[in-house]
Amino acid sequence: MTQAVTTDPRGATPWERWIPIASLLVAMVGIIATTVVSLVSLNHQQESIEYQVTRPAKLQAYSAFMLTVDDTFYVAIETNDPSLAQEHRRLMEAFYAMEPFLSESARNQVSSDLSEFKSFTAGVFGRTLQGAVTSAEVQEFREVFGEYSQGFRNVLTKALFEGA
Repeated sequence: MTQAVTTDPRGATPWERWIPIASLLVAMVGIIATTVVSLVSLNHQQESIEYQVTRPAKLQAYSAFMLTVDDTFYVAIETNDPSLAQEHRRLMEAFYAMEPFLSESARNQVSSDLSEFKSFTAGVFGRTLQGAVTSAEVQEFREVFGEYSQGFRNVLTKALFEGA
């Protein structure tokens, strides 16, 4: 008589019992690793697309705002034309174009600084309309303007372009 081959797993060696389980675990680890790599890749692609879309808009809004800050100051100090209200309006329009890109803290900081800057330029404008402004006053006005301008630059470049 011939002996029958036993297919009973209890007759298999311990290693032979673990081979299917080990294969299953390796396959699962592979699937999980592939999923994680895919998700990370998709996240990076999304960030890249967002950067490509928003960066030009941020640059345009920032440059328009900073140019309007300059224009507002120079209208206040160099003209007797009562167009400062128009410049203040342009300044606020430039701020509103940039506002969606700012965090709440940056938005509040720039808004507060804008209010102060508008008061400052109104004061400069009023002094200019009164008559002869001394060169010392002009120098002081320019220094204060430089501080405002640098303050806007510091807050906005950090908020718009350094990931804040």
